[in-house]
Formats: sequence, structure tokens, C-alpha cells
Amino acid sequence: MPVFLKIAPDLIADEIGMIVEASLAHRIDGLIVSNTTLERPETLRSPDAHETGGLSGAPIRPFAEKALRAAAEAAQGRLPLIAVGGIDSGAEAYARIRLGASAVQVYSALIYDGPGLITRIKRDLAARLRADGFSSISAAIGASR
Repeated sequence: MPVFLKIAPDLIADEIGMIVEASLAHRIDGLIVSNTTLERPETLRSPDAHETGGLSGAPIRPFAEKALRAAAEAAQGRLPLIAVGGIDSGAEAYARIRLGASAVQVYSALIYDGPGLITRIKRDLAARLRADGFSSISAAIGASR
């Protein structure tokens, strides 16, 4: 059975690098990048913006992207990466794949957009791959690194 380790976006690049190396040494099958954050971006406008606990969805996108970049740089293709955090469109899924993700996980956006979101993401992702001349997702993995 495959085992994936989910990491926080609050880690610095050196910590993520150590996790990548430990994951390889202990034969973890892949990393899920990233979990919720404890950070509270200044852009939050909700009356609940200062609540404690893990923040997810679109507000964590910059943190998740930064963690994915660090993981992709450290892994250098040696470990599959699953991107999580603020993925709500085919454009966002494609951007994460180009940063180094082998797959994406969608969760919070489903609450707001419903299950039809998956079809829209897949359709848009396929169109973006074709437009950039990629024959498959695997060909696009890490293309922006």
C-alpha cells in the first residue's frame, strides 16, 4: 500500500529538503504539498480571519506554491509530489503541475463550486496541455522549474 506524507506550507525550504531526503531514505511513496497553514494573510477579509487553527483553500495558495517549489527543487524528480492548497481551476492545476506536481488534490473548492468543478478542471487542463504542445500530464511535470 502506498504511503504519502503531507507536509505543512509553513516550513522553510531547508526543512522541506530534509523531509524530502528522509522520505526517500524511508521509502515514502510521495509527498502531499501542502497541508493547512497557521498563517493569516493580510488579504483575509472574513470576520473570522483571526480565528486559530488551519487555514485552507484559496488564501493559502501562495504558501502552498512556495512549499511546492521547495519540494520540487529538493526532490529533483525522485519523489512524486501531490499539490494541494487553493486549487480551484484548470489553470491552477496546470500551474502546479508545471511547478513539479505529479497530481493535484482538490478539497475546499468543491465546497464552493460543487462536483462539476472536477469536469471543468479536467477540460481546462487538457486544453492547456494541448495548447502548450504537451501530449500528457507527465510531459508537463516540472516544465516551469
